[in-house]
Amino acid sequence: MLVLGFGLLVAGAVAAVLLLALDVAERNTNELLRQTAELSIAAQVENLDFHLRPARNQVEFWPTG
Repeated sequence: MLVLGFGLLVAGAVAAVLLLALDVAERNTNELLRQTAELSIAAQVENLDFHLRPARNQVEFWPTG
């Protein structure tokens, strides 16, 4: 009976640590995915700006009136 009690206590502790570790791992994964998406979007915006900047400069330079 004592062995069963210790076994359940250890199993409960292992389950608690496992659930905590899974929660932390999920949060870390989501944060890394968010950072990767932000960097990718920023790179795409910079690339688009690089290609459209000459046209924008021409429009801004064009005399009005």
